[in-house]
Amino acid sequence: MAGDSNILSDPNFWVAVAFAGFLGAVIKAKVPNSICKALDERAEKIKIQLDEARELKKEAQKLLASYQRKQKNVEQECNNLLAQAKEEAKNFAKEAETKLKESLARQAKAAEDKIKAAEISAVKEVQTAAAQVSIKAASEALAKDLKSGKSRGLVDDAIKELEKNFH
Repeated sequence: MAGDSNILSDPNFWVAVAFAGFLGAVIKAKVPNSICKALDERAEKIKIQLDEARELKKEAQKLLASYQRKQKNVEQECNNLLAQAKEEAKNFAKEAETKLKESLARQAKAAEDKIKAAEISAVKEVQTAAAQVSIKAASEALAKDLKSGKSRGLVDDAIKELEKNFH
C-alpha cells in the first residue's frame, strides 16, 4: 500500500478525481443537453433574425428602386415642363411681336389717314380762301362796273341771252 499512499497524497490525482466527478455531475444533470438546446434555440433565433433582415433588405431594395423610378419620372416630367415652357415662351414672343407689328401698322395707317385728312382739309381751306378772294374780286369789279354805267349793257346782254335760251 505504500505505492497507493503516494497516489493519494498526489494533488494531481485528486484534481483528476474532482474533475471526473465534476464531469459525471455535469453529465448526470444533463448540462450538455441544456447547453446544446440553448445553443440550438439561440441559433434558431439568429436564423429568424437573419431571415427578417433579408426580407427587410429586399423590401428596402424594392423601395429604393421605386423611388429611383419616381425620381427619374419626376426629372423627365420637369424636363418636359421646361421644354413646354420654353416653347410657350417662344410662341408668346412671336405672338407679341406679331401684335406689336399689327399695332404699329394700325398706328401708321391712322397717322397716314390723319395726314391725308389734314391735306384734304388744307386743300379745301385753300380752295375756300381762293373762292372767297375770287368772289370778293368779282364783287369789287362788278361794283366798279356798275358805278361806271356799264351795268346797263350787262343787263341788256343778259336779257338777250335769256330770249335766245327760251326760243
